[in-house]
Amino acid sequence: MKLRLDRRSQRSDDRQLALRFQLEHARKRGGLDAIALADADGLLVASAGEDVLCEELSALAPLVGRSSLAMGVGRSLATRPLCALGEPLFLVSQGGNLARDAVLSESARGLVRILESA
Repeated sequence: MKLRLDRRSQRSDDRQLALRFQLEHARKRGGLDAIALADADGLLVASAGEDVLCEELSALAPLVGRSSLAMGVGRSLATRPLCALGEPLFLVSQGGNLARDAVLSESARGLVRILESA
Protein backbone atom coordinates (compact mmCIF):
# COMPACT_ATOMS: atom_id res chain seq x y z
CA MET A 1 0.00 0.00 0.00
CA LYS A 2 1.40 3.38 -1.04
CA LEU A 3 0.96 6.44 1.11
CA ARG A 4 0.32 9.61 -0.78
CA LEU A 5 1.65 12.78 0.75
CA ASP A 6 -0.23 15.99 0.14
CA ARG A 7 2.12 18.80 -0.94
CA ARG A 8 -0.35 21.49 0.02
CA SER A 9 0.37 23.10 3.35
CA GLN A 10 -2.77 25.23 3.27
CA ARG A 11 -6.21 24.06 2.28
CA SER A 12 -9.72 25.27 2.67
CA ASP A 13 -13.21 24.04 1.93
CA ASP A 14 -14.09 27.65 1.18
CA ARG A 15 -13.62 27.99 -2.60
CA GLN A 16 -12.61 31.68 -2.53
CA LEU A 17 -10.01 31.07 0.17
CA ALA A 18 -8.69 28.00 -1.68
CA LEU A 19 -8.26 30.13 -4.82
CA ARG A 20 -6.40 32.74 -2.78
CA PHE A 21 -4.08 30.09 -1.30
CA GLN A 22 -3.34 28.73 -4.78
CA LEU A 23 -2.57 32.17 -6.20
CA GLU A 24 -0.45 33.20 -3.22
CA HIS A 25 1.60 30.00 -3.56
CA ALA A 26 2.14 30.72 -7.27
CA ARG A 27 3.07 34.35 -6.54
CA LYS A 28 5.75 33.33 -4.08
CA ARG A 29 7.08 30.43 -6.12
CA GLY A 30 7.23 32.37 -9.38
CA GLY A 31 8.59 35.57 -7.86
CA LEU A 32 5.55 37.43 -9.19
CA ASP A 33 4.60 40.96 -8.21
CA ALA A 34 0.93 40.05 -8.56
CA ILE A 35 -1.30 37.35 -10.03
CA ALA A 36 -5.01 37.53 -10.77
CA LEU A 37 -7.79 35.32 -12.05
CA ALA A 38 -10.25 37.27 -14.20
CA ASP A 39 -13.50 36.42 -15.92
CA ALA A 40 -14.25 37.14 -19.59
CA ASP A 41 -15.43 40.67 -18.70
CA GLY A 42 -12.18 41.53 -16.90
CA LEU A 43 -13.72 41.30 -13.44
CA LEU A 44 -11.48 40.04 -10.67
CA VAL A 45 -12.35 36.54 -9.43
CA ALA A 46 -9.37 35.98 -7.10
CA SER A 47 -5.90 37.41 -6.64
CA ALA A 48 -2.64 37.60 -4.72
CA GLY A 49 -0.58 40.75 -4.52
CA GLU A 50 -1.35 44.44 -4.27
CA ASP A 51 -5.11 44.96 -4.68
CA VAL A 52 -4.93 47.88 -7.12
CA LEU A 53 -2.41 46.08 -9.35
CA CYS A 54 -4.54 42.91 -9.34
CA GLU A 55 -7.61 44.94 -10.38
CA GLU A 56 -5.63 46.47 -13.25
CA LEU A 57 -4.28 43.09 -14.37
CA SER A 58 -7.77 41.65 -14.24
CA ALA A 59 -9.15 44.39 -16.47
CA LEU A 60 -6.36 43.82 -19.03
CA ALA A 61 -6.49 40.03 -19.03
CA PRO A 62 -9.33 39.45 -21.54
CA LEU A 63 -7.84 41.97 -23.96
CA VAL A 64 -4.37 40.46 -23.79
CA GLY A 65 -5.66 36.88 -23.54
CA ARG A 66 -7.54 37.16 -26.81
CA SER A 67 -4.71 38.71 -28.79
CA SER A 68 -1.68 37.22 -30.50
CA LEU A 69 0.29 38.46 -27.49
CA ALA A 70 -1.38 36.01 -25.11
CA MET A 71 1.97 34.84 -23.74
CA GLY A 72 2.99 38.31 -22.68
CA VAL A 73 3.03 42.02 -23.30
CA GLY A 74 6.31 43.76 -22.80
CA ARG A 75 8.63 41.93 -20.49
CA SER A 76 6.60 41.41 -17.39
CA LEU A 77 2.97 40.58 -18.20
CA ALA A 78 1.93 37.00 -18.88
CA THR A 79 -1.54 35.55 -19.42
CA ARG A 80 -2.99 32.08 -19.64
CA PRO A 81 -6.52 31.53 -20.92
CA LEU A 82 -8.35 28.72 -19.16
CA CYS A 83 -11.83 27.32 -18.90
CA ALA A 84 -13.68 26.13 -15.80
CA LEU A 85 -17.28 24.97 -15.69
CA GLY A 86 -17.62 26.03 -19.33
CA GLU A 87 -16.66 29.63 -18.57
CA PRO A 88 -13.63 31.36 -20.09
CA LEU A 89 -11.22 32.75 -17.51
CA PHE A 90 -7.79 34.34 -17.64
CA LEU A 91 -4.83 33.94 -15.35
CA VAL A 92 -2.62 37.01 -15.57
CA SER A 93 0.57 37.94 -13.75
CA GLN A 94 3.14 40.69 -13.57
CA GLY A 95 6.83 40.16 -12.84
CA GLY A 96 8.40 36.83 -12.18
CA ASN A 97 11.51 34.75 -12.26
CA LEU A 98 12.66 32.00 -14.63
CA ALA A 99 10.07 29.60 -13.20
CA ARG A 100 7.14 31.91 -14.05
CA ASP A 101 5.80 30.02 -17.07
CA ALA A 102 5.89 26.64 -15.34
CA VAL A 103 4.34 28.13 -12.21
CA LEU A 104 1.50 29.72 -14.20
CA SER A 105 0.73 26.47 -16.00
CA GLU A 106 0.71 24.54 -12.74
CA SER A 107 -1.41 27.20 -11.06
CA ALA A 108 -3.94 27.19 -13.92
CA ARG A 109 -4.47 23.45 -13.43
CA GLY A 110 -4.93 23.95 -9.69
CA LEU A 111 -7.41 26.79 -10.17
CA VAL A 112 -9.53 24.73 -12.56
CA ARG A 113 -9.48 21.83 -10.09
CA ILE A 114 -10.67 24.11 -7.28
CA LEU A 115 -13.38 25.74 -9.37
CA GLU A 116 -14.72 22.44 -10.67
CA SER A 117 -14.74 20.70 -7.31
CA ALA A 118 -18.19 20.04 -5.89
